[in-house]
Amino acid sequence: MSGSVFDLQGLCDRVAGRLDLVDELVQMLLTQYPRDRNQLVDLLERGNASGAREVAHRVKGQLQTLGVNRAAEQARQIEYLSRDGRVDLALAAVGDLDREIRRFEETAAARNDVV
Repeated sequence: MSGSVFDLQGLCDRVAGRLDLVDELVQMLLTQYPRDRNQLVDLLERGNASGAREVAHRVKGQLQTLGVNRAAEQARQIEYLSRDGRVDLALAAVGDLDREIRRFEETAAARNDVV
């Protein structure tokens, strides 16, 4: 999988260098993700591929907006698997998304050391 865990510079460019806004956006994502994840898993476990696709699509968009590239790619994979009705594989892919979110969280937390 290509791309960085988190394109901090790209996000800073999009918010005119406002690190306070970067912090706020990152916190919003990290607060929202557990809810989205739970909804996604619930929909997949119930076999609701259409609903899961919509949630995965929304999560993918949020991640892309912030430059969380690898996690966005995982969400895209879940979206496509759900679209194709492959809920078992989509459910298994949630673990990969979780790992990328954890990596993002660690990268974002360490950003103060590099900015």
